[in-house]
Parts: sequence; C-alpha cells; structure tokens
Amino acid sequence: MIAALATPAGRTLRPGGWVVAAAYAGLVLAFVPIVPYLNERAQKSAGAAHLLHYGPCYLLGLAHAWAFVAEGKRLTPPRAVALSLSASASGVLLYLLGDPPIERIHVPEYGLLALIFLRAMAGRGVMPVRSLVAWLLASLVGVLDESLQLFLPSRTFDWRDIASDAASAAVGVAFALGRGWPNPPQAGR
Repeated sequence: MIAALATPAGRTLRPGGWVVAAAYAGLVLAFVPIVPYLNERAQKSAGAAHLLHYGPCYLLGLAHAWAFVAEGKRLTPPRAVALSLSASASGVLLYLLGDPPIERIHVPEYGLLALIFLRAMAGRGVMPVRSLVAWLLASLVGVLDESLQLFLPSRTFDWRDIASDAASAAVGVAFALGRGWPNPPQAGR
C-alpha cells in the first residue's frame, strides 16, 4: 500500500524487485534470534572478531571509493554532495555504533535494504517520493526487528537501534542518489 504512493496511476510495480526486497527483509528478521550466538562465537575467534569489528567499515569504505571512481567525470556537484554525505554519515554511524561491534552491521544492512526497496520502485513516480518510501520501508523493517526482540529472552528492545536503522537507511538512499540509482543511464553516458 505504501509503495502505491510512489507509483503513478495506471503503472504497475515490478514484482521481481519486490520479491528481492521481501526476501532480504525476511533474511534480516530471520537473523534476530541467532545474532547473540553468532556474536558470542565470533568473539572467541580473533579473525572473526576482527571481521565483525571492522568488516562493515571495510565494506562501506570500498563501496564509497568504488562509487567515486566509477562516476569519474560524470560526477555532478549534487551527486558528489550526496556521496560525500553518505560516506561521512557512514563513518559517523560506524563510530557511534562501535560498542558492541555487532551493532555496526546495521549500517550496511539497512543501507542495502533501502537500496533494494528503491530499486524495486525504479521508474515509478518521482525520485523524492520513491526515496522517502524506500527510507520508510527500511525503517519499518528496523521497527519490526526491534519489536521481535521484545519476545526473545536473549535480546532487548532498544530505541537507539531503531534510530540507527533509520539513519542507516538514509545513508543507503543518499548513496543511491549519489550514484544516480535506480534510474537507468541516459543516452550519451
């Protein structure tokens, strides 16, 4: 229903994009009960603990470096600002979510979820509305994630996690806008 707001009358949504979005959101929610176990196991292994602590940093750093290089001369000032804000916000979020390290996974996790929702609405409606809807849907999955934790004895509900999920979704939308996604390339590009 929310996605209909981003779709002009008479246009249909691509079901394939929504299947991917629903599958990824389901995967995010499916990991809620087992995260404490995975975190405990990772802390016992030096390599896994390093990857858990710095993996999201590496992933986001590489994604942003790739985006700047891939854009090259096509990088317009508004898109450069969007990519710069996305990179800066990623760094700030990763710093703020540093303890415990498992919390850092929220940044790429919900950023990617927003990208997938945005892609599912490609070519439908105006970009600001699609961006807002993608951010809202990814944030809603974050609320569901935290709500599920109310029913699990090994997990706790935390408003700060909802805020970090929403901020991470905004980073994903900013990254997409900086790359000019999900609009197809125009002639001459």
